[in-house]
Amino acid sequence: MKGITDVAAGATRVKSARGGKLLSAPRTKNTSYLDLFSLQIERSRLNQEAVNLNKRRGQIEGKLAIIQKRLEEIREAMLLSARKITDEESKEAQASDEKPAASKPPSKNWRAMPMEY
Repeated sequence: MKGITDVAAGATRVKSARGGKLLSAPRTKNTSYLDLFSLQIERSRLNQEAVNLNKRRGQIEGKLAIIQKRLEEIREAMLLSARKITDEESKEAQASDEKPAASKPPSKNWRAMPMEY
C-alpha cells in the first residue's frame, strides 16, 4: 500500500479499506443486506458530492463573470485614455504646425562619466 508521500496523483487515489472495497471478514453468500446498505451509503455520499460540485461550479462561474466584467471596464478605460492621448497629440500637432518653433538642435557633445561600482 502506498503512503500519502508516495502518491503523485493525489491522496484520493490511495487505496484504503473503503476505497479498495476491502472487508475485515471474508464474504459470505448472504451479504445482500450488507451490500444493499453499503451501496446506499455510497450512493448518498456521491449524491452529496455532486451537490457540492454544483455549488462550487456556481461559485466559479460567478467569479468568472465578475472578472470578465472588470476586464471589460479596464479595457474601456484604456480605450478612453488612448483616445484622449491621441486627441491631445493631434491638437499639439496642429498647434505646432501653426507656430513653427525656433528651437536649437540638441548638441552632439556627450560627456563621458566613469561607472565604477
